[in-house]
Amino acid sequence: MIESLIGYGDLVEAPIDDEQKGTSRRFLFLAQPSYVVLSVEMCALVGIRAKGLPFGDGSVGERVIHHNYARHVRLQPGEAPDGALGGLGLRELSSEHWLNCPPTATPESVVKEYATRLDAAGPSGSVGPIRILDPTRSVTFYSGRWRVAAARDTGRFIGRRPVEFGADQWCYCDVVDGEVTGLVDLPATDRLARGCDEAWRLQAALDALAGTPQFLTVQHDSRRQDALLRFKSPIPSWDQRRLDAVGEPLGRQAGCLFAYRVSEDLLEAELASLQRSMWLEVESEGEAM
Repeated sequence: MIESLIGYGDLVEAPIDDEQKGTSRRFLFLAQPSYVVLSVEMCALVGIRAKGLPFGDGSVGERVIHHNYARHVRLQPGEAPDGALGGLGLRELSSEHWLNCPPTATPESVVKEYATRLDAAGPSGSVGPIRILDPTRSVTFYSGRWRVAAARDTGRFIGRRPVEFGADQWCYCDVVDGEVTGLVDLPATDRLARGCDEAWRLQAALDALAGTPQFLTVQHDSRRQDALLRFKSPIPSWDQRRLDAVGEPLGRQAGCLFAYRVSEDLLEAELASLQRSMWLEVESEGEAM
């Protein structure tokens, strides 16, 4: 749930530097209450008021549509978003800023960018035991791809290394006979980004180049005029937010990490966006019964 709230934008993960110790730690903060205009009739509500206070008066509260953590407000015909929500102390957040999507790139260019950073990093010194994401294990079982580096491991891997305080640090590392010889901590391209977002995107690029791309399954429901998207691997926050804006997050489902319900008239555009962002393959599960 915390990962979902960070991905949606209710919580903000940001680094705080300790100048005396020369270290940096990442903290979670409440995002400023805001709204994102999705269409002429719909806005997304993002952020959390201190002490859990409601966003506004009862008239707005009654119009909020909840889909798990995602919240949307339906505007009345001719109603201006700033008039309906700005007066409640909510600031407008542009969709570009909310999504914070990196430029479209090929798997080759993404891998090359991080390889260049790793080549320039130099020796890492001892980092202790590290868990790596095994690229030879099936893309259909994300948690099963993680294991402790062993003596047989040599190559470049997405990893998580222990740090003195907080959660394990995401990194991209050189491993020789099970020992880390060089690494680049993630995030590497945007200090304010999440390390997991860069790691998941990079691993998707590595999987695509290895000929075992990650994939999602689509099950159509003609009665509801929508489709169920089931994901086997995690996706970065910018893809999550786009799906949160147009679909219904369903959380964990049998046989997948999480799922979304998306209207059929929006499905083609969303699948194309996911293929551009993560080079995912789409498999059809047929019609829902």
